[in-house]
Amino acid sequence: MKILRKLAAVIVVAGLMAGAAVPACAMTFFYGETPLDLRIDALKEMIEEVRENYKDETEMDDIFFGIYQGLFSGLGDPWSEYVITEEAAPGTNFVTTDVDEVYEGIGIVIRKTDSGLRISSVVSGSPAYQSGIHSGDYILKVGPQDVTEMTSEEAAQLIRGSSGSSVTLTVDRDGEVKVFEVVRQVIRTDTVRAEMLEDSIGYIKITSFAAGTADVFAEEYDKLAAEGAKGIVLDLRGNGGGSVEQAVSVADHLIHKDGVISIFKRQGEVVETVHSTADSFAQLPVVCLVDGKTASASELLVAALKDHKAATIAGETTYGKGVAQFVGSGGKGNYFKLSVYYFLSPKGNDIDGVGIQPDVTVYNQGERSEEEIAAIRANLAPVNEEKKYYAGQNGLNVYGVQQRLQAMGYDVEPTSVMDAKTIAVLKLLQAEAGACPYGGLDYCTLGIVKDKFDAWCSPASEDAALAKAIELLK
Repeated sequence: MKILRKLAAVIVVAGLMAGAAVPACAMTFFYGETPLDLRIDALKEMIEEVRENYKDETEMDDIFFGIYQGLFSGLGDPWSEYVITEEAAPGTNFVTTDVDEVYEGIGIVIRKTDSGLRISSVVSGSPAYQSGIHSGDYILKVGPQDVTEMTSEEAAQLIRGSSGSSVTLTVDRDGEVKVFEVVRQVIRTDTVRAEMLEDSIGYIKITSFAAGTADVFAEEYDKLAAEGAKGIVLDLRGNGGGSVEQAVSVADHLIHKDGVISIFKRQGEVVETVHSTADSFAQLPVVCLVDGKTASASELLVAALKDHKAATIAGETTYGKGVAQFVGSGGKGNYFKLSVYYFLSPKGNDIDGVGIQPDVTVYNQGERSEEEIAAIRANLAPVNEEKKYYAGQNGLNVYGVQQRLQAMGYDVEPTSVMDAKTIAVLKLLQAEAGACPYGGLDYCTLGIVKDKFDAWCSPASEDAALAKAIELLK
């Protein structure tokens, strides 16, 4: 798997500062298919103009850090960025993990979304967990500093700190601002947890894919098999990804035949296909649990299991992040993340922006208090108009549906307009319910949204998805 070990080269343009400043009126700009050397000359002119005529003194490092950040920002890719930090990058992996195995902080994973910095998961037992911070909260401030326009990496640098020190987080939870003061600790994230459940059903939870995850998974899987497990529940809910290589290794352990695990594609061309090794591991029936937070490398694994029918996929449609990133050095301890490949399912199906639909759809009830649910319901617009809505149309039903979708964690803004984001989510829900996934808001779709929202509001008397997985394996 050469693609998983390949290092990226950083092109450094040197010698740009020779020559005298050029008056602004003489600066040349190029567009379209202009040769790179001409563009570099134009960039040189602009740098010299700034150095000579900007109202304040400037440092060359600051100028180039801005250029580097602009390079990645210009890609229009939320996963690619140049990060300025006082610490070195967290390893030089094909895909960086979201949570290091050991670090000093509060125990949260942050993702940058169109709606802001969203806490995608909270490490169980961590300071954040004990303080009452929830996944789905949006971070507004770290201490006195507004972080709403920051990248996830920039905000993480502010949140992390020495064990024993404290940090204050201001978050938005469903429109309500909450403030938490959290004492940092050494966070140790065990990425794999296993146990034997009732009726000899083995259970393995993978929270992320970090160094050694696949080896620990294999040990726990084989141990459960030796103890007489008649089936395995593989829980990938809330798993935001991590190392592609580790996810491939887990897939290899579960796919007991020669075949494709994943296809890597760049600029429209397939650049590598990764195959299973068909080693003789113990073979047990597997039910894989997923939800809307199952993303990235986790989706690579889920897609492989689904296409090969190596597991029954149960839960909700996955996040839809089918891109792999490289982390490289950016000089002076800074680093960059660059999306370098799309990964496709073994059958060549897209994952990015689409997600993976489960074989068996199960909605899990939430863990919200009656007071929280009452506050959410009190602010909802009614959805009782007898009217259908399509792309570009607006109305009260649309606004009310968008409120409910946003409350459940979907990336939708209540605008009352049937915009692209709303249509995309409605298509997912229609497909999950077995209806035609065309994205309109008709009476049937309105009922699907209302039923899902009511289930989301219901008290969590049991883990419905896990109960279903056990039922399927009995």
